Amino acid sequence: MLLDELRRENLPSESVLFEEPSRRRPIGTLRSYRNLRSTLRRLSLSLVHVNDAPFYRLPGWTAGRLAIPRLVHVRYTYDAEGLRWWLKAGFEYALFASRWMAEWAAEQCPELLPRARTRVVRNGYDPPAMPSPEELKSIRTALDLPPNACVIAFVGQLIPVKGVEEFLRAAQVIRKRHPRTAFILVGDDFQAGSSFRCEMELLTTELGLESAARFTGFQRRPWPYYALSDLVVMPSRVEPLGNVAIEAGAAGRPVIASRVGGIPEIVVDRETGLLIEPGDYEAIADATCELLDSPDLRKRLGTAAAQRIRSDFTLKRQLEQLEAVYEEAIQGS
Repeated sequence: MLLDELRRENLPSESVLFEEPSRRRPIGTLRSYRNLRSTLRRLSLSLVHVNDAPFYRLPGWTAGRLAIPRLVHVRYTYDAEGLRWWLKAGFEYALFASRWMAEWAAEQCPELLPRARTRVVRNGYDPPAMPSPEELKSIRTALDLPPNACVIAFVGQLIPVKGVEEFLRAAQVIRKRHPRTAFILVGDDFQAGSSFRCEMELLTTELGLESAARFTGFQRRPWPYYALSDLVVMPSRVEPLGNVAIEAGAAGRPVIASRVGGIPEIVVDRETGLLIEPGDYEAIADATCELLDSPDLRKRLGTAAAQRIRSDFTLKRQLEQLEAVYEEAIQGS
C-alpha cells in the first residue's frame, strides 16, 4: 500500500476516507466533502493529484472550491460519457501513460480534453536484481518444466482482452514446429466460480497442451518468471500502455506484442521485439518460431529492449516528467 510505503520512508502522510458522491446518500456525500475540505485547508496543499478518473469527482470539486490546482491521471480507456461525468468539476491537466491514450481521449472528448491540457507521463520501472540460478531452478522444479525446454511466457490478468485464447492457440501451432517448448501463464482472473481461467484450462486440454502449458496463478513477484522465460508474448486486444512489455524488456527478454494502444511506444518492431496484429494467433506463432529459430536475433532484440527500458522507462524519468507537470500546474494557478 502506498500509505505504508510513505510511512516506511518517514514521509509525511495522512489517510482521508470519503464516499463517492451519491444522490441516494446526500448526508454521506456532505460529510465526505466537509472532511476532505477540512483536511485540504489544514494541510495547505499546493496541488491535488487524483490517481484515476473514477475517483476524481469529490476531490476535484473540493480542491476547485479551494482554488487548489488539480491533476487527474486517466489510467484506462473509459468511454466518453464516463469521462465527462467524472471530470465535470474541471482540472488543470489530465495525465496519460501513453501518447496513444492522450490522443484517444482527446478524440472522445475534445471539449473536455483539449491537447493543451493533456500531458504524457509514462510509467517507469527499476528492475530488481536478477534471480539466482537456485531460485530459477526451484521455480522450474515447482512447475515441472523440462530442464532444456525453451520457455515462452504470458504475463497478465487472465481476461479475454489480454488475448489469452490467442496465446494458447498459437502455442498449439508452435509445439508442432518446436516440440521442446513450454508455456507459462503468469496471472489469474480473480473471479469466483466458473471463471475465464477455468475456460482457458479446458481449452488447454482441448488443444492437447496439458504437458506443455502451466498456469502459475497470481504472482506478487512476477520478476523471476520473466528471468525464467526465453521470450514473452503479449497478445492484448486493448492496452493503454503495456507494463508487461516494460518489465519483460527490463529483464532483457524480447517481446512479441500486438500493435495496439501504447505498446508500439515501448516495443520497437524488429529492434526490441516483434509487433503483430491483434487477434491473429498464427502471426503470434510465426513470430515466436522466428525467434526460436534464431537465438542470435532473440539475444539482439532482448539486449536492445533492456537498453531502451534503462534509457526511457526508468522511475527517475517518470518522476522528472511528473515534477515538470506539477510545477507547470502550480505556476499557472
